[in-house]
Amino acid sequence: MATFKVQLGVEHLDNGHGDVFVNGLMSFIAYDRAFTRNIANEAALELDQYSFRKVAPVHNGVQQLYRNASNHETRIVYNLDRNTVDENGDGAPDTATQTHGMGFGVGGYVAGSDGQFHVRPIGTSYPIDPGYFMADGSLRYGWFKMQPGERMHIFDLEYTNALQVGETYGYGAGETGLLLHTSGAEQTGWANNLGFYRNSVLNPEPWQNIGAKYNLIGAAPVPEPNSLLAVALGVLLLRRRRVKI
Repeated sequence: MATFKVQLGVEHLDNGHGDVFVNGLMSFIAYDRAFTRNIANEAALELDQYSFRKVAPVHNGVQQLYRNASNHETRIVYNLDRNTVDENGDGAPDTATQTHGMGFGVGGYVAGSDGQFHVRPIGTSYPIDPGYFMADGSLRYGWFKMQPGERMHIFDLEYTNALQVGETYGYGAGETGLLLHTSGAEQTGWANNLGFYRNSVLNPEPWQNIGAKYNLIGAAPVPEPNSLLAVALGVLLLRRRRVKI
């Protein structure tokens, strides 16, 4: 059971409109499947006999999903008028950090347009906004500026996996792999839904607003730098001992 991290980000495609100001990014990353209905929880959804159990978030408990996220993007923040802000009065533009809008991640699934039970991809959702502090200490959400062609990192997500070396997960029959969605998704209208429509007419995947689907391949674990240093020192000591003998 090794852990790995995935970087989540967005890219501003040059559509002739110039710079854009973004906030309210919605992400959904499916990693497995289960027989479930239109639902979103504060914890990862339960797995069942339809699940593959190959990949899962490291932290799955109630209001713990946010702990899977790290390395949040920080950059200059803009207000509603597209101007920089200087709440601390130091004469320099303030920065904001991508912040989970709900304070924790949410376990949900890629939704159908009904509330029936189906075998559906399940995953986690992280609604986020650029958060910065006002002079009175209150938290406010602003905007990040992106230029055409620019890529913006959002944060990293950590997963654990049970793949054997050389084993694949993602493109096999019914496999979920890692299915990433970001920003601007249409909602099904259900009050608790943090997933997305399935519509094979609009998108042959058949997912709307898909970012990417990844096929994972099990690899041998790579030693940590400290471990490599310890091995190198051990070899050096052996060489010295052999020289003395």
